[in-house]
Amino acid sequence: MGKWALISGASSGIGREFARVVVADGYNVIITARREDRLRALEKELSSKGCKVHVITCDLATPHAAEKIYQEIKNHGYVVELLINNAGFGDCNLFQNAEYDKLLRMVQVNISSLLALTYMCIPNMRTLPYAGILNIGSVAGFQPGPYMAIYYATKAFVLSFTEALAQELRNSSIHVSVLCPGPTQSEFGITAGAQSSLIFQEKMLADAYAVALYGYKALKKRKPVAIYGIFFKLLIFFQRILPRRMVVALTARIQKKRSTHR
Repeated sequence: MGKWALISGASSGIGREFARVVVADGYNVIITARREDRLRALEKELSSKGCKVHVITCDLATPHAAEKIYQEIKNHGYVVELLINNAGFGDCNLFQNAEYDKLLRMVQVNISSLLALTYMCIPNMRTLPYAGILNIGSVAGFQPGPYMAIYYATKAFVLSFTEALAQELRNSSIHVSVLCPGPTQSEFGITAGAQSSLIFQEKMLADAYAVALYGYKALKKRKPVAIYGIFFKLLIFFQRILPRRMVVALTARIQKKRSTHR
């Protein structure tokens, strides 16, 4: 049936670009997100390139949504060779002022659903000569983030989990990487309520296709952690040698400026 890639959060931004990248490399794709109209438009585009496309409309913020996605994949007899856990969102606010249900949905999407899809895909991946798992983290995962505390914490989980999993599977045929971009052309800033922030202005955003291609190449090279952009590579390098308290305070200043733009 050819090789299949499963991409979550594929209706826009980096997820949509990942679909284009992997199709260009010969994959058929299973694309999933909440907005069916966006997925159908992408399906039409990708199908014109000669690949097979399977659309699953699903909200990963719903408990057990990941299990339902995997069951549909299993029912169709697909074996996922490449899993790209891209779905995720944030919220720019004081923790005590944030919408409680939104925070729970964030944890469900950014952590629980990623964990579930990864866990369910690995057994079949072990039977393949090559397989890949690419989790989308963030430069936010390298430090605590006051005013976006839960988002930063979820991305810290993604970073830690992926590095550990890569080590566990280092002698297997499964490549595991985490892609850590900074602000990128997507709807993240709008969803997080930070679109007015200076770093979410169009000229400050990385190109989504370039970010996706970089992450895909890093996975192929079996690079556990892929940080996009020389600026963020240097930033993360220097913050490792600074006192933790200073890093948190500096992050708080940046995030506070974002939150006051709401």
